[in-house]
Amino acid sequence: ADVLSLQEVDMGCERSSCKDIGAAIAQALQLNYLFVCEFEELHSELRSTRSQGGGVHGNAILSRFDFSGWHVLEHSHHPVDWDAAPGEQRHKLAAKEPRRGRRLSLAADVVTPQGPLRVYCCHLEVFCGITSRVWQFTDILLDAKQHQQQLLKQQQQQQQQQEDEAKWKPQQQQQQQAEVLRLEQQQ
Repeated sequence: ADVLSLQEVDMGCERSSCKDIGAAIAQALQLNYLFVCEFEELHSELRSTRSQGGGVHGNAILSRFDFSGWHVLEHSHHPVDWDAAPGEQRHKLAAKEPRRGRRLSLAADVVTPQGPLRVYCCHLEVFCGITSRVWQFTDILLDAKQHQQQLLKQQQQQQQQQEDEAKWKPQQQQQQQAEVLRLEQQQ
């Protein structure tokens, strides 16, 4: 694959032998690697051995192509308060996975042979209804629209600059030719 988007990538969690899973995958596949931490996974007796924390997890984008930029997309809606104490957590399933943090999406600009490509890696909240997930996905769509508008504006500016240069180039050539003639006449 040229580009991979991975969710729930562990770094230092007991459940994944305290390894940096994303970096290990990137190294094994010889890919460029970006990571955003969503959660500190708290070590807790509420967790099973299979899901034990003690580290962090988040989203990653891996690519055989270079990245020209990236940013973390903050969602405007967080239906679960992951910073709540387990006894105060209103979501029963979330209470079994004590952690601190919030859902984030990672956006990266990948330099491909066909041109730039914006890639998103998102893990929308699962301990809520579809409305909250759609709300979070809307944040991604809005970001993509803004990115597209920025690209179009840059293309228009570049085109205008090229047109301006094309207009001024003949005049510059005429001025240079006139200067050459003047210097020749002085000799």
